[in-house]
Amino acid sequence: MLRLAISLCLQRYDAPKLHENGVLAESMLHGQGFSLSVIHPPKWWCSLDFEARCDTAHSLSALMRPQPSANQAPGYPFLLCLLWRMFGRTPATHLALSVMQAILMAAMVFPVYSLAFRWFGSKPGAAWAAWIVAFLPPYLWTSSTLHHTALATAVYPWLLLGWLRVRNEKCWWLVLLLGAGTGVAAHFQPMLLAVFGLFCLWLLISSLLSSDRSAALRLVVAGVLTVMVLVPWTVRNYRVHSRIILLKNCFAKELWIGNNRHATGTAVLPGGEKRVFGLLPQYVSINENMTEMELMDRMGSLAWDNIRAHPMNFVVRTMKKVAWFWTWVPGRYLGALDTRSTFRSVMIAYWLGLLAAFFYSLRFVRRIPREYGVWLICIVGVYSAVYGLTFVGHARFRAEVEFAFIPLASCGVAHVWGMLIAVFKGRR
Repeated sequence: MLRLAISLCLQRYDAPKLHENGVLAESMLHGQGFSLSVIHPPKWWCSLDFEARCDTAHSLSALMRPQPSANQAPGYPFLLCLLWRMFGRTPATHLALSVMQAILMAAMVFPVYSLAFRWFGSKPGAAWAAWIVAFLPPYLWTSSTLHHTALATAVYPWLLLGWLRVRNEKCWWLVLLLGAGTGVAAHFQPMLLAVFGLFCLWLLISSLLSSDRSAALRLVVAGVLTVMVLVPWTVRNYRVHSRIILLKNCFAKELWIGNNRHATGTAVLPGGEKRVFGLLPQYVSINENMTEMELMDRMGSLAWDNIRAHPMNFVVRTMKKVAWFWTWVPGRYLGALDTRSTFRSVMIAYWLGLLAAFFYSLRFVRRIPREYGVWLICIVGVYSAVYGLTFVGHARFRAEVEFAFIPLASCGVAHVWGMLIAVFKGRR
């Protein structure tokens, strides 16, 4: 109910900011396929209706014209397009999607409770883990935004709990459901493939070392099913772009944003008034007749040229971005709107509190379960590598994996709460 109330108060469903997801969904809705402009067209063109844009597309430079894309994962654009076809592109449709996201994010309390109890065996700690999930600011905020981050955040703990159960329980219907579900979830957030790929590889190796061949078989079958779900979109990408692209291909662009000679570590230049991507015409002529893939190749080449030319700058910049990702980005490297946002202060405060509880728990928790330790290593390793190489910025970049810190942090909160209760009873 709290998430629904926030969605109604913010009223984002009236005129939601859908960004690239909305552009791709609109293109499919009008029969133009999964198409997107590599470089954002001018504002006058964007203000036209779809038919007028199609009529005037010839007046744009080559890279501003919509073309078949692999820039974004297909999950959320297809979901938007499906809902628009079924119910119309109306505030009511957007509100319904926001409500669905709110329900899914509220349901995160169940897997996080189960994970906390599984690893630390404390009912008070697990209860606190559920309460933290229920009131964590980004989970309240994100459910009202029409963006794939909301769905990726909601399914992460369910998938983790599912993979652990597949290893420990002989339940083949769960194997089928989990394999297909992980593949579908990857269509919304491809990065979870890297995290679960590493974690499930460890589960597989540990199962083989313990001679549990039945568990290993279940893990392999679930993994094969995941890959099978990815095949149709991979085939589509190969037919369109003549190369193997699993789900999306925008790493080269983001690598360049984080590693050009003007790079700051975020998507904006110091002061927050200009975006780094706006500097691209200094490197590439926007009038060139290039495809999206050709531009990605060019940007990747430019990024690696800069890295090779200034290796120490790259190392320092990467370490700085990793530190920013797991703490916060200084205001001078954010856009003006992000800097002034009250929500940014709230995000910094809650994250410091969560980290404090997490590290406090390390003092009295005698043994960190190996499963939990490996999971944290996978999460921190993959996200540090990706955002250390590319760029950081919005807090939503980290929000989808923050649940990984909650099971241990909740032990610290429960410990402090218990001491406070004991002090209060002692005074009485």
